[in-house]
Amino acid sequence: MSDYLYNPVNCRANIKTVTRHSRMHQYLGGSSSAFWVSFIHRNETGKVGRSPWHVDNMNTRCKLFANKKLQEAEISALRELKGRPQPQTPRLSSHITIQSFCCTGTLTRLLMSRYKLNVGPLEAEKIKTVAVEVLNTLDFMHNTLGIVHGELSSHHILVNENCTIVRLVHPEAGGKHLDVDDKVIEPTTVIIGLWSAPELLRKSRTITAKVDVFSFGLVLYEMMSCMPPYLFPDMEMLKLPDPQQLLYNHEWYKSQRFGFDFRRKRRATARMSTAPMPSALQPEVTCPSFLENAPNYARLGTRPEMPNEELLGEEYDHLLAMFNRCTEQHRENRPSVKRLLWAFNRIGQEQTNL
Repeated sequence: MSDYLYNPVNCRANIKTVTRHSRMHQYLGGSSSAFWVSFIHRNETGKVGRSPWHVDNMNTRCKLFANKKLQEAEISALRELKGRPQPQTPRLSSHITIQSFCCTGTLTRLLMSRYKLNVGPLEAEKIKTVAVEVLNTLDFMHNTLGIVHGELSSHHILVNENCTIVRLVHPEAGGKHLDVDDKVIEPTTVIIGLWSAPELLRKSRTITAKVDVFSFGLVLYEMMSCMPPYLFPDMEMLKLPDPQQLLYNHEWYKSQRFGFDFRRKRRATARMSTAPMPSALQPEVTCPSFLENAPNYARLGTRPEMPNEELLGEEYDHLLAMFNRCTEQHRENRPSVKRLLWAFNRIGQEQTNL
């Protein structure tokens, strides 16, 4: 029986769950090398309608299409980083000058260009290069500076055309400071967005560095799908709500259980029965007409379904496994940044020894 899910709310899309295998999954805390990946099929032929990147206010740092302001913000951030103590890693090495970034941009721009050209996901080796550099920077921030990023997304990652130079920048100087228990001192200052971890959406008072791990998982999703998380092609919405309204929408959509119709009267069944519910009694998927072409805000803070199944071959299995572990709902099940780096090194050693 086909499994369907409203994602977006107005679109009945076929969801196919398949098993992939990678030792990466086991190295990151999985019980085995096998893991599940959900792929979404919207029966699209090429790109349909407006690009999902053409939505304003996706990022709080600056307007996506204000090119001049974007370049100024990037250069300003890089100047700030050059004035700070730098870790012994190539991502912040002193021989990389501000001018070297003038002809480059954010990872968002690169992915937006690939989507427009319909060339498929970023190559697996390039994703690994970006991922390792971002993780190295996060490790330095978490364990040396004692801060979390809090707003990690493709907007905050600078790359050159070939992804051989990768830099992580932050919109606010200093970031969010951690206390001795690795908890954010002022969690209410973390801005809510599409890349926010579920504990941020729940307004948890105990925010840890694992919020960056969840956001990192969504960055992996971006590079493998060439789309921002939870958005989709042909959206009529031109601007996302501000963080406060976004949080309200998320809570309201969850309370309304949009996408499922439980109004049909069900027959009484034995309370302890283990028999599956007859298909005639399964809840129907419905959508109010006023929500046409709207994103499903209830899906924020969850693991999004991956498009492009046919384009994500075996070379992406390690990355899919990492995406799977980083986007766990409970932060205790997500690996730390140090463990993510260790797993990358372990996989690299195994491939070298083959």
